[in-house]
Amino acid sequence: MKIAVWVLSAALATAASAGEKRADLGGTWALVPGKSEMEQVRPGLRNLRLTEGPVTTAESAPEPLPDPSPAGFITDLRLEITQAEDRIRIVRRFTLEGRMGLVTQEFTFDGGRCLNVASDGRGEFASRSEWKKGKLLNSGTQTLADGPVREEHNVREEFSLSRNRKTLTVKTLIATPRGLVKLKQVFAPDREP
Repeated sequence: MKIAVWVLSAALATAASAGEKRADLGGTWALVPGKSEMEQVRPGLRNLRLTEGPVTTAESAPEPLPDPSPAGFITDLRLEITQAEDRIRIVRRFTLEGRMGLVTQEFTFDGGRCLNVASDGRGEFASRSEWKKGKLLNSGTQTLADGPVREEHNVREEFSLSRNRKTLTVKTLIATPRGLVKLKQVFAPDREP
């Protein structure tokens, strides 16, 4: 009896995830820099309490967080998204330091682990994808290696489409050993040939 209940529960959970509403994100999208933003937060600064006198001065202020995602500052970013019933393919095209960049990622909707190049082209991104309330969520770990030094960043991406299909918003949260980076990228349909 317990086995039958477990099998039925697993089947219902699979059917529920398969029946989750999925937006069609397909198309070519261009970044709208004026509507996009980035915020960096050091772990200790959130709990900072102000007391008498200045908390930091120019000499004692912490150095800014290193940018864990150079692609976050790119203003000519374009996304080419192809979506099928069981997967999505995202191609990012951009210029960084005078050179053309191209990053291709593919995510499956079966809950399995996907291994891709990270969205900024640095390191690997091991993730799982799921749909929640019409939004595509990719959650995983970006691994960066520089010689013997290896660093991992926890990454969560949320892709959402406006009802009129005029805006694609990608919210990214990156947790690094040095702090958090919150990135909001707003895209409009690309009108370039």
